[in-house]
Amino acid sequence: MKPFKAYKIQFENYSTLIYQLTPKLHFLQRDQEVREIKYNFDVFPESWFLFLSNMPEHQLSVIIKDREFVLQPPKAIFLPPYSIIRWKQYPGDCQWFAIRGETKLPDKLMVSDPFTFSWDLEIEFNSLDQILNIIKNGKDNSVKLPVELNKSEVAKLIKKEIDQEFESKIKIVDICTKYNLSLDSVSHTFKSCYGVSPKEYQNRLQLNQALRKITFEDKNLTEACFESGFEEYSNFYRQLKKWLKIGPSKILFTKSNELSDSKVNLKLN
Repeated sequence: MKPFKAYKIQFENYSTLIYQLTPKLHFLQRDQEVREIKYNFDVFPESWFLFLSNMPEHQLSVIIKDREFVLQPPKAIFLPPYSIIRWKQYPGDCQWFAIRGETKLPDKLMVSDPFTFSWDLEIEFNSLDQILNIIKNGKDNSVKLPVELNKSEVAKLIKKEIDQEFESKIKIVDICTKYNLSLDSVSHTFKSCYGVSPKEYQNRLQLNQALRKITFEDKNLTEACFESGFEEYSNFYRQLKKWLKIGPSKILFTKSNELSDSKVNLKLN
């Protein structure tokens, strides 16, 4: 599968190569210098991801319900749309690969929790069907990475509302009012269940949606900001500084560094 477009995003401590395989399918490679132990989480609207890692053991792990799950290389992690994954990164040079898709998933992959399975370093991607079949087969011998730290029907309800309405600029307090719940109680319950507050979750969804629109839909900064549910540009700016350590203007590098695809090798090794 040969990409028809390739470009590079370069920031202070990391770079990301993006190869567009089809309009709805991308191969990504990120190289990052991690200077201290970092905890973060990811959630992506509309997109599913297959993360691939051959990093040394104890370089990257996932925080799940009762422990830190250490990734023993080579590993793949399948992340469905709107599914939370909590990362822990250790100091050192970090390199990971990912397949990003906005395609319809087969029924077997319509799951709410991420899962991980062993990866064959010799696999070279040649079609969407091949990729989905690899994920389906991997699921048969996978380890589930539960999204929930603690069970809570209230937290699940609030998350579903945010997932459906985050682009409409809905406020968490309005969701609470809709269900006759207090904001303090909902915030505590949500964080106990997912490890982040409902506002943090909403902001992360909005930021990743904005980045998606800039990178894959050619939206400008203002369009991406407000179409993704941010009420104020200042909050968009704060989220970029928090998660990417950059201001909005740096995002414009996304499309300014087109690459030749003559030496592209869609393998993990």
